[in-house]
Amino acid sequence: LPVVREYLAAIGKLKQLERLRLSIWTDSSQDLASLSELTNLKTLSLDMPPFAYAAEDSGSDRNPHLLGRLPALPQLEELDLHNTPVGDDDLDLVIRYKRLRALDLSSTAVSDAGLAKLAPLASLEELVVDQRVATAAGLKWLARLKRLRVIHIPDADYDATNSGLS
Repeated sequence: LPVVREYLAAIGKLKQLERLRLSIWTDSSQDLASLSELTNLKTLSLDMPPFAYAAEDSGSDRNPHLLGRLPALPQLEELDLHNTPVGDDDLDLVIRYKRLRALDLSSTAVSDAGLAKLAPLASLEELVVDQRVATAAGLKWLARLKRLRVIHIPDADYDATNSGLS
C-alpha cells in the first residue's frame, strides 16, 4: 500500500499537529513510525477494524502490535485504542506515555490482568473500558490510580448481582 505509506509520511511532517485520528489497516500499521516527528501530538485515536487484522490470526507474517510501532510521543495526553487488537502485553508500552490523562481500551483484547499494568500511569484521569475488557475484580486494580476521576463503561447494562459489584 504505497499510497498509505505516503499519506502517513505526509502526516508525520505536520509537526504542529496536536490531534490525530487514524483508521489503520494491518499493512499500513507498519508505517506508524512515520509519526515520530509529531512531538506536539496530544491526542491520538487509532482504529483497526477486526477484518483488517483477521489475517493475523491465520498465521500471517504481519504483526498486529500497534503500540510497538508507535514512536515516542512526549506530549501525548489522550490515547484512544478502541477497536484495536491491543492486549495485556501491549499495555507495557502504554505506560511509556507518562503524560497520559485519558485512555480508551473498549473493544480491545485487554483483560483484568492488563488493567493491573496501568498502575504506573500517575496522570491517568479518565478510562474507558467495557465488559469484554474488565470485570469487577479487574476494576479493583484501578484503586492505585490516584488521579483517576472518570471511568466510562459503555455497555454496563449487566446484572450487578453476578458481576461482583453488589
